[in-house]
This record gives sequence, structure tokens and C-alpha cells, in this order.
Amino acid sequence: MRRLQKWLIPFIGIVIFQNCQSPKKYDHQSNKEKLEYQDKKKWVHAKVLKQDMFSKEILSNGVIVACQKAKLVFKVDENIQRVFVRNGDRVKHGQVLVQLQDYNQKLNLEKAKNQLLKSEIELKNILLGYNPNESDTSNINANILKTARSRSGYYDAFTAINEAKYFLSQTLIKAPFDGIVASIQAKENNFAGNYNFFAYVLDNRQMELEFGILESELEMLERGINVLVIPYAFPDRSFRGTINEINPSVDENGMIKVKAIIPNQEGILLDGMNAEVIAQIEIPKQLVVPKEAVLLRQDKEMIFTLKN
Repeated sequence: MRRLQKWLIPFIGIVIFQNCQSPKKYDHQSNKEKLEYQDKKKWVHAKVLKQDMFSKEILSNGVIVACQKAKLVFKVDENIQRVFVRNGDRVKHGQVLVQLQDYNQKLNLEKAKNQLLKSEIELKNILLGYNPNESDTSNINANILKTARSRSGYYDAFTAINEAKYFLSQTLIKAPFDGIVASIQAKENNFAGNYNFFAYVLDNRQMELEFGILESELEMLERGINVLVIPYAFPDRSFRGTINEINPSVDENGMIKVKAIIPNQEGILLDGMNAEVIAQIEIPKQLVVPKEAVLLRQDKEMIFTLKN
């Protein structure tokens, strides 16, 4: 028993000694890692702020429409003989787009002309009572001449001729201005009365964008201010425009309508397109901070500054 005690005491001492030494080695390693971490440096980019032009932006959404747009309707209900254009065709002012059957209109014109001849004969018979020389009406009182023409049916016949000529002209639908044809409804060999209209003609060389702004934003806008237009159909492209009209009225939603003109020489913008619009207001002599320098901390915007 005494021999066993002699061996146990040194063994316990060795174990205790080893357990006490191990933490020192671990602490040394941890301190070393801390020192290495503290030696690392972080670099930041800085910029010297100078007074510059600042563009304040107003964001909105709007609809693009053609500046000049004509809806071509049928004035006579006749059979459609020929349609000379298709959607997307460019046309010139006065170009014939569609032709209707014109037999009835030509017949009515001939009837009106015959009626005019009859009224002229009747007019001569009436005037013979006032002047035997029927070819000379200069000596007849103006009121008497007017009454004679009315009694003979001369005025009605003359009006009928003009009316017949007008309806005959409406059997040919022509382009009211240079433009592009869109939304054709009618087809050949159908009566014009089956359709509400024939087509639209658009002058898409210039487009108009209509968008709304809040009442609080009105004081920042005026005619001539530039806008940036980004169509939803082309999110990677933008177009420049200029505000040309601000409606001096607030609608039921508290919005004010604004219009801008956009050049469209390439014909990329289409009538009815939806687009995002950014109105840019230039404010001179401002300290402009890069957007990436603004940080968000606890829902507050902040920047870091360095003073020499």
C-alpha cells in the first residue's frame, strides 16, 4: 500500500502540470491571430466635392401617342371595292386608300344636273314676265330675281348638285396628311356600314407623351424642361423629349396632366406605348454627392466626410 502511494503522487503531479501548461499554448495562438487581424488595413475611395449642376428628378408613367392622328370613317354605305394599303404602309397627303362602289352617287349627280336644267328653264319662263329680253337680267330687281330662282327650284337643284358631288367624293377615302396607316378594320367586298371606321393615319415623326405629376411637384416644372422617356417595350433604350404643355387643372385624383414632345424620326416609338418618364430639373451651383457614397443606417441616410 505504501509503495502504491509513492507511485500515485508523482503521476498525479505530472497530470496536473500538463493540464496547467496547455492553456498557455492556446492563448498564445489566439493572441497571434488577433495581432494578425489588427494588422489588416481597409482602403476607401474619397472624392473632393465641388459645386456642379445637379439634376433633380421627378418620376412618373405615361402613354405615348402620335402628335397627329386621324380616324378615317365612311360617309356613304356602299360596297368596298378596293383597299390599296396595309397596316404599316407610309402614305402621302391625298393618296387614295380605299375605293367604294360609286354607281348610286354618280346616278344622283346626274339626276341633280337634270333637275338644275329644268329649274333654269322654269326660271327663264318666270323672268319673261319681267323682262322680254331673257338673256339680260341686269335690269331686274335683285329681290325679284331671288324670288324667281326660289320659285323655279334653281336653288334646290344647285344644292342637290353640290351634295351629290360631295357624296361621290366620299367613295374615295384619301390620306389627310403624310403618315402611316394603322388599325385597318374594313375588308374588300363588304359594305362600309359594317364597320365603325376604316383605319387611322398617324404622323409618327413626332410623338406626344402624356403623364401626371403631383400638385407638390408643379412648382418644379415648366415648359421647355427636358424629360427622359424609357418605353416598357425597350427598357434598355431612352429617348429625349421636351415639356410643351402643362394643364392648369387638377383632376379628381390630385394629379396634373403634362405633355412632352418626343422626336421619332426612326419610327421606333408606337402609338399607345406605355413608358416611364423622368423629368430632369437642372439646379446650378450645388455640392453633388455620388449616389454610392450615401449609406443607410437605421433608416437614415448618411455620408462620411473628411476635413483637413
